[in-house]
Amino acid sequence: MSSTTTGANAGAPDLNVKGLVGADMSKAGQRRPLRVFLDQPGILIGAFVLILVVLLAVVGPMISGYDAYTIDPASRYQAPSAAHWFGTDSFGRDVFTRVALGGVNSLTIGALVTVISVLVGTVVGLYSPSNRVIDAIFMRVTDGLISFPAILLAMIITLALGQSTVNVAVALSFVFAPTVARVVRSRVLVERELSYVEVLRSQGAPTTRILWANILPNVLALLIVQGTYIFGEAVIIEAGLSFVGAGVPQPEPSWGSLVYDGRSVLQTAWWLTAAPGSILALTVLATALIGDGIRDAYDPSFLPAGVVLRFRRWAKKRAKGGNR
Repeated sequence: MSSTTTGANAGAPDLNVKGLVGADMSKAGQRRPLRVFLDQPGILIGAFVLILVVLLAVVGPMISGYDAYTIDPASRYQAPSAAHWFGTDSFGRDVFTRVALGGVNSLTIGALVTVISVLVGTVVGLYSPSNRVIDAIFMRVTDGLISFPAILLAMIITLALGQSTVNVAVALSFVFAPTVARVVRSRVLVERELSYVEVLRSQGAPTTRILWANILPNVLALLIVQGTYIFGEAVIIEAGLSFVGAGVPQPEPSWGSLVYDGRSVLQTAWWLTAAPGSILALTVLATALIGDGIRDAYDPSFLPAGVVLRFRRWAKKRAKGGNR
């Protein structure tokens, strides 16, 4: 009896040590994304550029000293100068102010489209696999929407609803939500076959709880990456819609409509196209860099070998410290 007790007591420290090592490794896993983010220059560069663009949109109209709608015929087609940083347009309006205000509209639409499409797509993707009939209906509708060219579908919906900033955001949400739904659905089909889901079902856990509390956290990384790409694509498609006159209605400025305004005088007043076009390109590039960096951070198969090796060494050192 005493030997049995002694054996149990002797094994107890080993179990505690394993628990400590497991806790350390868990902390390592929690800290890993932040460490990898710092090793991803694309995220840092993209975030820096995007912050500058947001500051331009928010602060630009306040520091320019000009109204975006005031017409000044005496100042038509002035080149960039200290008085007008991005020059003036055909009506003598300050281009810097209009580019900044156009950024407010373009970035707002991009943010709205990202939020709406991710929310709608997540709900559809989570619940559609639960019922074969509903899943078949939703997926056929999704396939039909995805088969349309994005800008054409957005244009049709916008013209049907009427031109406004909100309607453009709703139209673009119809374009991107099906893609999110398919991504979430494919991950749900994989996750629900894993053992932990079977254990939860055997314990009587409701489907809603399993979907939102257990499966959704494993889909968040995909949603974050998808959201960054949607933001960039929404901004550039909105610019395309405004360029052809089907986006943000005049006289509200948008990067696409500003590029359109300068197309006929590209050789003599190049700044009318260069200013909004450059800001648009930088915004899309920044969101692409952030999306690629987040994807690399959450998917070890995309990580550089040096990053993986440093993390393994750090985790091994923490494990040895726990054993002591």
